[in-house]
Amino acid sequence: MVRARALTTKIAIAIPNSLVSRNARTFRSLALPLVMSVIAVLAPFIATAAHADDTGTATTPVLSPAGAGPAGHILGLDISRYQHTPNSNPAKSNAINFAQMYNAGVRFLYINGGNSIDKADQLAAGYYAKDHAAAQAAGLLTGFYYYAHMPNTRESSIVVRNAHNQALKVINRIQGQGGLTAQDMPIALDLETSCIRQTVFGICLRKMSKTLVTEWTTTWLSDIKAATGRTPIIYSYLSFLTTEVGNNSTIAQSPLWISTAGINPATAGATPAAKKRKGGKCYTSAWMDSSCNLHWTMWQYSSGGSGKSYGLAGGKVDLDIFVGDDAALTAFAAGQ
Repeated sequence: MVRARALTTKIAIAIPNSLVSRNARTFRSLALPLVMSVIAVLAPFIATAAHADDTGTATTPVLSPAGAGPAGHILGLDISRYQHTPNSNPAKSNAINFAQMYNAGVRFLYINGGNSIDKADQLAAGYYAKDHAAAQAAGLLTGFYYYAHMPNTRESSIVVRNAHNQALKVINRIQGQGGLTAQDMPIALDLETSCIRQTVFGICLRKMSKTLVTEWTTTWLSDIKAATGRTPIIYSYLSFLTTEVGNNSTIAQSPLWISTAGINPATAGATPAAKKRKGGKCYTSAWMDSSCNLHWTMWQYSSGGSGKSYGLAGGKVDLDIFVGDDAALTAFAAGQ
C-alpha cells in the first residue's frame, strides 16, 4: 500500500565497516550526497510501490460512469498518513475529501491505524482518528488495518507474548474510538515482513522462521476475534504467504485481502492467482486450492490510483475491489 507500507520498499546500499571506522566524518559527507542522489533517481518508482508487493507493475483503471470498480466490482481504497500533507503531524495535515471519494464510487476504505514500531504507531493512531469518523460521515464503510513486525526473538513464549501485546494495543485503540460500529469492517492484519533484524539501510539480516510467524499470526488473530466477535482479514501477497506463513485452522478461517498488481480485474477471467512462481508453479497458502484457485475476499490490484480523483490532495492511492455484491459486502462488514 502507498502508506506505511511504502516504507517497506527500501534502498539497500552496502558500505564497508572499515570505511566508516577510519573516518566517520568524511564518510558522512560523501555518503549523504550519494544516498540522496540514489533516492532522487528511484523516488518515482518507490512512490508507486504497493506495500512490499513484488508481483508486477501497477495499473490504473478507468472508472465507469457510475464510479464502480472494474468489471462491476465494488471499489475500495486503502490509505495511511502518506495520503496526507504533511504526513508527520495529524493536527496540521490536510483533510481528505471523503464526500468526493464516495461520489467517485468508492464504498469501502481501510485506514492504517497501527504499527508494531512505536513512532509509526503513534502517527498511525493520530491519522486514523482524523480519518475514521470523517470517512464514515461520508457514507463509507471503514476498516482498521495494522502493519505487523515480528519481534526479534527465536523463543516461542516471547513470540506469543508479543502477539498478545500487539493485539491488545489494537483492541484498546478501537475501544478508545468507541468500539466497532455498523460501518466498521473486520480489522485487517497487514502481514508482509518476517524480518526481525536489519541494517539502518533496510537490509534484512535475519528472518523469523515460518513456524514462529505462523504462531504469532495465529495468536494475534485469535485475540482480535475474541475481542471483536469478527474474524480479522489478512492482507498479504502471494510469495510471502507461500514462503513465510503456514496453514492452520485459525489462519484458514480469515478472509484474504491479496495484493497482486499488474493484472487488470476487468479482463475476462482475471484472477490475482494468475501470477505464478518460477517454472509456472502455483503459489501455495491456506487460500489456494489444489487446482490453483485462490479464494480471495478483497484484491488490491493497483497502487497507481490518482489521488485527486478520490478527494486526496494529490499523489497515488491503492485501489481495491471486493469479491461479492452489496449484500455480501454488508455481511462481510458485520463479520458474517
